[in-house]
Amino acid sequence: MDTEEFLIKMKNFFEDIDELKVTLESQIKETEQIRSDLLHELELANLNAVEMTKVAKELKEVLKVRRKYKDELAKVMTLKGFTDKYNNKLIIGDIIQVLKN
Repeated sequence: MDTEEFLIKMKNFFEDIDELKVTLESQIKETEQIRSDLLHELELANLNAVEMTKVAKELKEVLKVRRKYKDELAKVMTLKGFTDKYNNKLIIGDIIQVLKN
């Protein structure tokens, strides 16, 4: 990777970190709603053993997806702690200026 590619990736990182955080939080919220629906189905529906197994498998898959999003969000929050120390607009502006030169 040359310097220009690195600067472009760095600029994208500073520009996109907040949006990525919001997106991951939204995805977690969606999977939590699905999880809640599946738990309610297990709790309230009159399911036979086969139906219960099917719902339990769905629940397990939803929990795996939710864990993936939560782990990714934890990484983003660590990086966001770094980016929040600096004025992102100034850094992005400086990177753009370097790329122009």
